[in-house]
Amino acid sequence: MGAVLMIAAGKDAFLNRYLLSNKVMVWFGLISYPLYIWHWPFLSFAWIVGGEMPQLKVRIGCVVLAVIMSAVTYYFVEPKLRWGRYGGFKAAGLLSVMVIIGVTGYSVERHDGYTARVPMDIDENKVNGRLNSVYKTASDRFKQRFPSLSGLPIFPGIIEKEEGRNTIALLGDSHANALLRGLVANEGEDDGIVFFAAGCAIPLMGTHAGIAEVKRFPWHKENFKVIETGFEYVLSHPEIKKVVLTNFPGCFQWWGVKSLDNSALSDPEKILSDGIKRTFKTLSEAGKEVVYALDVPTFSSDDGNWLKSSQVPAKACAARLSSVRVSPLPLRSALNLWKSETGTDEVCSMRESDSSTAEGHALMEKLVRKEAAKYKNVHVVDLSKLVCQDQTCRMNKNGKMMYQDSNHLGIIGSAVVAPVIFKVFGK
Repeated sequence: MGAVLMIAAGKDAFLNRYLLSNKVMVWFGLISYPLYIWHWPFLSFAWIVGGEMPQLKVRIGCVVLAVIMSAVTYYFVEPKLRWGRYGGFKAAGLLSVMVIIGVTGYSVERHDGYTARVPMDIDENKVNGRLNSVYKTASDRFKQRFPSLSGLPIFPGIIEKEEGRNTIALLGDSHANALLRGLVANEGEDDGIVFFAAGCAIPLMGTHAGIAEVKRFPWHKENFKVIETGFEYVLSHPEIKKVVLTNFPGCFQWWGVKSLDNSALSDPEKILSDGIKRTFKTLSEAGKEVVYALDVPTFSSDDGNWLKSSQVPAKACAARLSSVRVSPLPLRSALNLWKSETGTDEVCSMRESDSSTAEGHALMEKLVRKEAAKYKNVHVVDLSKLVCQDQTCRMNKNGKMMYQDSNHLGIIGSAVVAPVIFKVFGK
């Protein structure tokens, strides 16, 4: 309709006579179709390579390059294709190229992309392969050692090596499970890992988290038994010198926490503080080197249903990255992508203060750091600092996904943060 009105206005209308008749504007009109074709791949690939909105100078450079290529196309390519002899051969050639591109695209989609074309600092298959190579025997060994836990809906525990040969213990919840892959992939030949985790369990002695959602999540009811058993095992094995503790702060922030020793105690901060003091003191006296890994931020969808929407932020972000294949996005994710295109939203990032578990993270950090300062062998690693910079947190790093959903680290994220933990242990 805009074009109709401008044409109807006639050649003597002010806009048409002085602006659109300008030689520069006419020239851009001539190259407008190739410009329409060229500008998009340049801008899109600049975003894909960087995994985020390119800098202004990069975007300007892409537009300038698009104008140059459009002029080249208009003056040197279009005339040869549109006019002259051999029109049938030209049409057949173009059709053949279109078919080849279509078949190639289909092949790439069927193979989940060709990973060789994307330089990967971390090989996901290698990390998974390392875990799978030890997992079967390690989980069977755990089940034989702890038959009483086999009836609980827990994450499969691991005792990697024979009794007396394991040096590292990891205790926690599903976020400890996410961290496990990186620890196994980065451990030394002389190390061996024992792993105790249950849904929403908190790795503090005498402490039970997730108590308000037992009906919806029945595994919360007895998750503390897994942690208590884990601490007993660690304390009875002097060869286990390194202990890693981590948990999702949403479990106590949203679903409550209680003391196993004092059921009358209702202050969450007091309950957590007592659990931290008891845990650090006991492990220190046993000669253990302890790392408490504070959790990564939680990226939340905006539909109010945390569980239902936990996959949405990561899928929307992964759609930006050429090295990650995702299933068809829900409408909400598509809208988020559209908002990101228009500059009103950035699906892969958020302000650190916008994390839905920021309150729980801040409380745990305050209590853990205060108590850890009393011991030389207790260390604190804030995993959020590895995904956040200048108060902005990202689900991706260097074009690769760090998260597998809104709050769990993925394979690459786990493999990236694990060396930081080992560095604290002096490895």
